[in-house]
Amino acid sequence: MAATAHKCPRRRGAEVHIRPVGDTDGWEQYGAIMPSYSDLTDRRAVGVAIAEFDKVGREAFLHRYGFGKARDYFLVTDTGRYDSKAIFGVAYGVQHGSPLDPAEFSGGRDGAAGRLAELGYSITGINTHG
Repeated sequence: MAATAHKCPRRRGAEVHIRPVGDTDGWEQYGAIMPSYSDLTDRRAVGVAIAEFDKVGREAFLHRYGFGKARDYFLVTDTGRYDSKAIFGVAYGVQHGSPLDPAEFSGGRDGAAGRLAELGYSITGINTHG
C-alpha cells in the first residue's frame, strides 16, 4: 500500500505521509505520520541544531529531545561528530516550529542521515569512512 501525502497542521503545512493500516515497513500499524525528509531545506537550521548540541553537550541534547545515541550515522564537521537523527529532528523544528519526535521518522541512509548528506553534510557510513 502506498503512503498518501497530506498537509499537516501540527507541522505548519509541511507535507507528511500517512501510512495505511497494514503497511509492513515498520511504522505503527495504525497509520503513523511521517515527515517528508525533503521538508528540511535550511542549512542554517542545521547550524542552529549543531550550535545547541555544542553548547549543552551530547548527553543533554539527546535527553532534551528524547533521542538515543547514534550507532552508525554521524554528521561530521571540523568541530565534531553529531548524532545525525537528533540533529535532523531538531533542525526540522528550527525550520518548521516544532522538533520531531524520534518515533516520527527514520534516521538511516534513506531517512535523516541521507537528507543531511543531500544538504551537503559529511555523514559517516554514507560519504565518509568513519
